[in-house]
Amino acid sequence: MLLRLSLRKASGWRWTGPLLVLLLSVGPLSGCGMGSFLGLPPSPSADADTDPEGLRPGQGREGVTQVVKDLQGIKLVLRTEKGSYLLGEPVPLKLEVANTREEAVEFTFPSGQRFDFLIERAGKEVWRWSFGKQFIQVFTSLTLEPGQSVTYEVEWPQVDNAGRAVPPGSYAATGLLTTTEPLESGTLTIRIKSE
Repeated sequence: MLLRLSLRKASGWRWTGPLLVLLLSVGPLSGCGMGSFLGLPPSPSADADTDPEGLRPGQGREGVTQVVKDLQGIKLVLRTEKGSYLLGEPVPLKLEVANTREEAVEFTFPSGQRFDFLIERAGKEVWRWSFGKQFIQVFTSLTLEPGQSVTYEVEWPQVDNAGRAVPPGSYAATGLLTTTEPLESGTLTIRIKSE
């Protein structure tokens, strides 16, 4: 399974490598949640260019390969390479988290897990990247400087959480930054075709 981490800064430098190389820094064991830490409301408010879910027009629909959600200067971008895949073809998923603010932002995580990806069908969970995985149980943190971003990449092998192949049809993909109060991307519709 592909799992890579990329760090990128607007000034041009970029680092890409295995996630295992990333050193975790232990953050403060404070009781404040991510939303309150970032000054975010419990449910993100929409601006003039977005619908109530914070999605730009045309996102979350079949054939769209990217969805962008802006949470007051924290941009979550969920991507895949195409809108439909053949049955059994691995589906690459990327979640980019970018700091578009003018100041650094620190994210606090309740464990060593930094992200997750969720695949649903008809509102029911089919596959979750973290299903069955174990993570170190210690608070960790990640700081993104202005203009810096981090990208998490995985492949969905078109199986459910029990390891069974999924049937053709439409599936909803979501990326999550697993902070104390998780930040959720918009939803992409992925179509699985039999031919």
